[in-house]
Amino acid sequence: MGIRNPWYYNGNVVRDIKRWVENKESGGIWVDVDGVIIHSCQAICDMINEKQGTNFTGDEVLSWNFKEICPNLSSEDVEDIFADPTFFQHVQWIDGALDFLKRYEDKITLVTKGTQENIHNKEIFFFDQYKLKVSFIGLTLDQSKGIIDMSDGLFIDDCTYNLNESNAKYKIMFKEYDDDKEREWQKDWNGLVMYKWL
Repeated sequence: MGIRNPWYYNGNVVRDIKRWVENKESGGIWVDVDGVIIHSCQAICDMINEKQGTNFTGDEVLSWNFKEICPNLSSEDVEDIFADPTFFQHVQWIDGALDFLKRYEDKITLVTKGTQENIHNKEIFFFDQYKLKVSFIGLTLDQSKGIIDMSDGLFIDDCTYNLNESNAKYKIMFKEYDDDKEREWQKDWNGLVMYKWL
């Protein structure tokens, strides 16, 4: 008779990330920002909706160039929206993420990619507005998250490429929307998945 998975872990889906973390031997916890702890897609949709008079939602976005809701948007346009200071007036926390960050802030490093303006605005949001005491690594868009040594811990990201590049002991893909839509940045992942921060 095989050993049953505990209630907080079912197959390859982590049901309760806090309990999962507490039952694993791991050092640091590295956590992506956009789409993992804040609803970045929805914030950008809200900003686009204001300009276009539309009513798109984040779960309609399947690509990082937002072609599903705005076909003429370039990647530079997307980065300009991310870098706009008003982005953080629109953005909302993913349910449970802020509580997780506060609970484990002595072990957590936020890892994000973006333009200098975007990274600066994220630092203001996390450290000035929310007074978080987590560590923070901001990478330029051309850098790989794989350059960070995560070998003793856990990495949570929503992008298959970033997870595959990482040397983390444990890797969990966060899916912001619990559905079967295939998003360009989440293809061919066979590892652990979590849908909610409990």
